[in-house]
Amino acid sequence: MPFSISGKGSIQRMATVTTYKDFIDGLYAQQDEGIDMGDAISLDTTSPEAMAQSILDIVRSQIHKPVVNIEADLFSTGMDSMEVITLSKILRSTLETAGVKVDKDAAAPRIIYANSTIKGLAEHLYSSAITGSSNEDAETKEIGALAKLISKYTKDLPSPNTNQPNPFDERQTVIITGTTGSLGAYMLDLLIKNPRVAKILAFNRGQDGGSYRQPAYNAYRGLSTDFAKVEFLGVDLSKPYFGLHLEKYNDILATTDRIIHNAWPVNFNISVSSFEPYIFGVRQLVNFSNKAAKRVPIIYVSSIGTVGGWTRPEPIPERRLEDLTLPAMGYGRSKFAASSILDAAVEQSGILAAVIRVGQIAGARAKTGVWNPQEFIPSLIASSVHLGVLPSRPSSTDVVDWTPVEDIAGLVLDIAGITQKIDPSSISGYFHGVNPSVTSWTKIAAVLKSHYCGRIKDIVPLNEWIQILEASSINATAEDVNKNPAIKLIDAYKGIASGSGYSKWDMERTIAHSPTMRNLGPVDEALMRNWCDQWNY
Repeated sequence: MPFSISGKGSIQRMATVTTYKDFIDGLYAQQDEGIDMGDAISLDTTSPEAMAQSILDIVRSQIHKPVVNIEADLFSTGMDSMEVITLSKILRSTLETAGVKVDKDAAAPRIIYANSTIKGLAEHLYSSAITGSSNEDAETKEIGALAKLISKYTKDLPSPNTNQPNPFDERQTVIITGTTGSLGAYMLDLLIKNPRVAKILAFNRGQDGGSYRQPAYNAYRGLSTDFAKVEFLGVDLSKPYFGLHLEKYNDILATTDRIIHNAWPVNFNISVSSFEPYIFGVRQLVNFSNKAAKRVPIIYVSSIGTVGGWTRPEPIPERRLEDLTLPAMGYGRSKFAASSILDAAVEQSGILAAVIRVGQIAGARAKTGVWNPQEFIPSLIASSVHLGVLPSRPSSTDVVDWTPVEDIAGLVLDIAGITQKIDPSSISGYFHGVNPSVTSWTKIAAVLKSHYCGRIKDIVPLNEWIQILEASSINATAEDVNKNPAIKLIDAYKGIASGSGYSKWDMERTIAHSPTMRNLGPVDEALMRNWCDQWNY
C-alpha cells in the first residue's frame, strides 16, 4: 500500500496518516455496495463487553473466522484487506441500525487496523461512538503498545551462558530467514557461493520451507540454483522449537554458527501489536542463541523506518536509540521493538547481536532480474515515461543514496563474519545499510531523459508533476494504471513534496567493518540504464 516517504526513503508516520485518510476511506467506501447486509447481526451497544460479544459473533459468522476470540489479534488470524472492508461496512451499518449516529470515520478500515483485537475495537467504538468520550490519539496509543511489547519480551531474559566456544570461521553452518524475498535470495546466493559456508539452513514459512519456490526465484534473478548445501525448513519462530521436531531443533542448536534474521512481514497498514508474533520470534532467537552449543551471533536486518522521526541536525548515529517516538508506523515500531530486545539480550544475557538499519534497496547490478516495478521509484519513472514529464526531484531532497541489492546482501554477510574472518565480539552494535557515496537526482534525471530519448520531453517541479499525474488519474482504467502506476501513489507523492530535507547518516562504523560498503560507489549512469533496460518501459 502507498505510504509517505521522507527524502531518505523512511516512512513518515503522521504524514502518511494525514495523507491517506480520505484516500483510503474513499477507496474502501467504493466496496460497500458489493457487501450484502441482509443477514447482518445486530450490535448490542449497552456496554463495551456486550459490544465485544456482538462483534465476535459478526467476525465468526460473517467474516468467516470461526476460531477467533475476543483477545486475539485479527490479523494474526489471517484477516485480509477485503475482510477489513467488509467488517467496516457491517459495523457502520449495525451502529446505524442500533440508533447510533455515526459518520463515515466511525468504523473506517484504519480504525480496525489500529484496534486489532475485538476487545480493543469494541472499547474504541463504545468510547467514540456511544459515550462520545475521546480516547488517547492513535499515535500515543501506538507508542504505549510499543513500550509494552518491549517490556514484555525483555523480561526474564536468560542468564549469560559462559560455556559457549566461539562459532566456527570455516565450515560454518548459517541460519538465514526469509530467503524467498529479493534481499533474502541474494544473501542465499552469496552463502551458496562462499567456500567458508558448509551448510545453510533456510528458514521460511510453509511446510516445504521455500524449497518449491526458491528455484524459480533464483533463476529469475540469475542466481545460483545449486542448493546442495541448503536445507529448507518450514518454521514459525513464535512456536516452541520454531515449529520443528525437538530432535531437529536440538541438532540445529548443536551445529549453528550464525543467524541472519531477514524475514519480516512488509505491511504498512497494521499496528505494532499485530506484529507481536514476529517480535516474539526475535525473543525466541535470543533464547536459541543462549542455549546453542556455540556463541551464535544474531544479525538482524532492520530498517531506517526505526528512526524515521529523526529531526536533529547531526547525522543519525550508529548506536542504539531509545526514543520511542522515532520509529515510523507499525512496521517501523515492530523493528524498533525487535532491536530493543536484542539490545537488552546483549546487556543481560551476553549474546552477540548486530542490527543493520537498511535504507532504499535498489535493483541489481546484474543484467538479470528486475527492480520491482511496483515500488516507489520504479513507479515514478514508469509514469514519467507515460506522461512525458519527469519531476525535478523525487522527494524533498535531491540526494540519492540507493544501494544495489547485491551490496546490501554483501554488507550483511560482512557484518556476520561470513565474507571475512573477524573476532565474533565485533558482531555487535548498529550499522547503516545506506550508500555512503551519494549522487544527485539531477544527474539521474539527465540519464533518464537521455535513455528514453524523446519520450520524456521535460523536467518539471515536483508539485507540477503531481498535478499532471493527478489529472491523468481522472477516469483512469485498469489498463491506464498499468502504464501509469504512480496514479496509485498520488497521495504519497503529495506527502513527500512537503516533507523535510535529507537526514544524514553516520557511516564510519559501517565502512570500517564492511569492505562492501567501503568500496561502494554511487548510483551511476550504467546502473540506472541497466534498471531501465530491465523495466523495459
